[in-house]
Amino acid sequence: MTLGWIVLSTGWAEVSYILTNLGLVDVGQLSGGRIVVSLIYSITNNFLREDVYGDLEKAYLVQEAAERLVSAQSLLEHKKPGYRILVYDAPLHPEKNVGKSQKHTSTYLCRFS
Repeated sequence: MTLGWIVLSTGWAEVSYILTNLGLVDVGQLSGGRIVVSLIYSITNNFLREDVYGDLEKAYLVQEAAERLVSAQSLLEHKKPGYRILVYDAPLHPEKNVGKSQKHTSTYLCRFS
């Protein structure tokens, strides 16, 4: 079953608060900074050529996915010391915003269970 949310906000601080209250966790924080988060849609060097996420710089995942990613990071560190997982995107889907004239005003998320 897929649950979907639409989050409307004027700022990413509010979105961060909402995402946390929806049960999503910041994977960078959960990993203690061991997982690198570089959201490609939060800069203009992507196929859209625009910053879709605004000032959002964190990757939010459902708890189980975040925990598994942290476990994978631990395994990677054991097998390949110095290697780190790099997250380019997270549950916020910028492709939903393609063609919209107002960027940074709506974000769509999906939660898979």
